[in-house]
Amino acid sequence: LIAVDLDHTALQDLYSLNEYTEKILKKAAGLGHKVMIATARPACLTLPHYRRLNLDTLVALCNGAHFMNIADPGFEVQKEYVAASDLKRVLSILTQVHVHDFGIENNDQLYLKGNMEGSPYFQELIKESDVTPVDLNNIPCIDAGRIFARFQNGPGTDIVIEELKKIKSLDLYYRKPQSHDGRVF
Repeated sequence: LIAVDLDHTALQDLYSLNEYTEKILKKAAGLGHKVMIATARPACLTLPHYRRLNLDTLVALCNGAHFMNIADPGFEVQKEYVAASDLKRVLSILTQVHVHDFGIENNDQLYLKGNMEGSPYFQELIKESDVTPVDLNNIPCIDAGRIFARFQNGPGTDIVIEELKKIKSLDLYYRKPQSHDGRVF
């Protein structure tokens, strides 16, 4: 089994598979190896690459929270989403900081506060997803494949990050700002 990530791995940019990688993956599949995509992306940003590689295997989406087999319509989709109760905890913790952008992915459904300005990846996600605008007071209480937030770095940020780390169902990825606007993403 060869599991390949897309962003910063098989893709040469936001949209295009690296030609050499595509050639090698197709060759490996032709030799009988199983090739699958494992990515943080939802289906809408993954399917074009799956089809270009002519795959017939499982796909791991939303950082492994969602498994599907596009080639097998009878395959029962497997999901291990963040529970709605944990989403409530996340929202409660985030009240301690100023949230610029916030989103919940449920496969190709995206609930979004803000516009993720300055992020080409999220701009593409917004363009390709079924987007429902929300604010932090009317976010639906649903299970989430992926949750993302961008908020101001400042007093309390480290406390918020430590509190989020305590939620067992979350795999927390964050980076401190390197830009002038000071947003944590």
